[in-house]
Amino acid sequence: MSIIFATDLPHPPGTVESPCLCARMALGFSSMMCGQGTPEVRASLAAGADPACASCHGSGVEHVPKEDPLTLNLANDNAFRFLTLLGLPVAPAGECTIAEARRALLRARNVDLGSYVRDDRVVHGAAREREDGAIELRPIRGWIGGLSVDRLAGYVDRLSALVRDGVAAGATKIIWY
Repeated sequence: MSIIFATDLPHPPGTVESPCLCARMALGFSSMMCGQGTPEVRASLAAGADPACASCHGSGVEHVPKEDPLTLNLANDNAFRFLTLLGLPVAPAGECTIAEARRALLRARNVDLGSYVRDDRVVHGAAREREDGAIELRPIRGWIGGLSVDRLAGYVDRLSALVRDGVAAGATKIIWY
């Protein structure tokens, strides 16, 4: 899950073509990812697509909304730490005015970022028998990436750019959801 920071401006209209995940094993999948939408590539995607797919309807090519350049997408825990750093309400969704966002950015630039850092964490599972018969005593169940001072400073810079560009485009609020 993630939390997206954006402005109150409408998202850009339109869609872009992308290879559908139902055709990910087709030979043309990586070619379409690289922007090569030739008839041969499309035929390859259609041959590997699921005819019952709700996204592409069997064509192997789906239309996804254009990405809004005025967004910042953070993982939940990183976003909650970032909102705490900014002094904004820590919630999965919220909003603030541009003036509040600017004050929050000033606050974040004058705080010791080290207190918001977290280390990488590895979560181990119970012992289990592998396919080859060996017993794995501490199998890795998950890895949670940490949050460094440099990444936090980068988030501050990116939100500052989002506020600056949003104001230039006519935004009045910063929202997160």
